[in-house]
Parts: sequence; structure tokens; C-alpha cells
Amino acid sequence: MNQQKIPIIFIAGALTALLLAGLIWIIFAQQIAEVQAEMQTSEDIETRALVQDVLVIPAASFRSDGNNPEYSYFYFGGGHWHGSDTYPTCMMAPVYLPDDVNIYQVWATIYDNGVNDFYITLLRQNNYTGAISQVASMSSTGQSTSLASLYDTSINYGEVGYPTSSYYLTTCLNGSQHRLYNVRVWYEFSYMNYLPILAKSN
Repeated sequence: MNQQKIPIIFIAGALTALLLAGLIWIIFAQQIAEVQAEMQTSEDIETRALVQDVLVIPAASFRSDGNNPEYSYFYFGGGHWHGSDTYPTCMMAPVYLPDDVNIYQVWATIYDNGVNDFYITLLRQNNYTGAISQVASMSSTGQSTSLASLYDTSINYGEVGYPTSSYYLTTCLNGSQHRLYNVRVWYEFSYMNYLPILAKSN
């Protein structure tokens, strides 16, 4: 009898060992799947996101370049600079963009019901050499009794980098029918998005 029980006990032990090994492998495989799912989620989360934003330069930020400053004025009730028919007045404004962004378009709101052209230019200056480069330029040549939106999407030297460069706007009010309201510099930047999110498989 004892000799007959030994093979049975051996077989039962072997089956138990196989079952335990199978369970361990299932648990181990599930853990591997969870880790892979978490890694995949991390790859999805830790991606480079493109963000777009805008810097608004109101008319109140502009000031005269020093020539004929008395022939233009800022209208508090309208939030704009108003030109004069006596002498043209040229103006400028600093542009404080964030570092490491890329300018991709520039817009402006103006009023132009005059016979002279209305120009607005965004310039970049090299802080070490003094060299000036044109980033964007907008112009209005038509007479209109409504506000107009000018824009330029053909941007040059759009990569913003400090402390190498500085940026500023220039324009001239060539008559009483020229009014400057604001300029909007659109830029974009990318960043790595890290979020503390873990994925768990069912």
C-alpha cells in the first residue's frame, strides 16, 4: 500500500508545484503588463506640447521719438494716439516677449482715413553689435471710417533669445486721420509635459 501511495503523492506534489508556478507566472505577467502600461502612459504624457499665446502692446505704451511730440496726443476716452495734420509724429514702444519663444504673427488695430500710408514695424536689435533687423511690418493704404486690423504672418528672425536681442515697435502718425490703438504679437513655445498620472490595467 505504501508503495502505491508514493507515486500518487509524487504526482500530487508535482501538480501542486505546476499550479503554483502557473499562478506565479500569471501574477508576474500581470505586473509586467502594468509596468508596460504605465510606461506607455508616461510616454504619452511626457510629450512636447505646443502652446500659443499673445502679448498685447496697448497704445498707451507708445511714446514720441522726440520729433514734433506736441503734434500728437493720447485720447483717454478712446485709448488711442491721435495724429495731426500739421506735422507727422513718429512713435516707439518696447516689446517684452518671454525668452525662448517663436514669433509667428503680428496684428495691429488702427484707424486710417487719411491719404498717407500708415506703417507699423516690429524690429529686433542685437544688444552687442547694435544691428537692427526687421521682424514684421504692416501697412494700411486705404481710406476707411472704421477700425482696421493689420497683420503680418511673414515673420523674420522670430526666435526670441535673451540677452542677445531686444525688441521694439515703430510707427508714424501722418495726419489727423491716423489713430493707433494696439499691437498684438503672437508667439508659440513648446515644453515637455510631465504629469503625475499612473495607468493601471484591469
